[in-house]
Parts: sequence; structure tokens; C-alpha cells
Amino acid sequence: KYDYEGMGDQENQHRHFVAKMKEMQTRVESGNAMVTMDLMGFLKDWLVRHIKGTDKMYQDFFKSKGVA
Repeated sequence: KYDYEGMGDQENQHRHFVAKMKEMQTRVESGNAMVTMDLMGFLKDWLVRHIKGTDKMYQDFFKSKGVA
């Protein structure tokens, strides 16, 4: 409706995140992996870079369109 320019990239990033989490869940449940610093680093990066960065731009865009 508001033609957010970054929507395709936003959706791709979320699909990648979900796929990565499903992969890790499968590996942990099968005993082939454990929660590691790599996973913790990935999650920290997602929180800092994506949620505080990419999602913030999304929020600002909609605020500029008067969406609350």
C-alpha cells in the first residue's frame, strides 16, 4: 500500500534468518551441533544490525507516511 522500497530485501533477510534458525534447531536436536559462539554471534548480529538498523528504517518509513 505504501510502496516501501526495501520490502523485498526485508522479506529475504527474514527468510534467511528463519532458515538459519531451523537448520540450527535440526542440528542441535539431532546431536550434530550445540549452541556455539557462532550461533550467539549470528543472533547478536541479527539483533544489532537487523532489528536496530534495517527494521528501524522500516519503522521510520511508515511513521513518515502517518502510520502508527
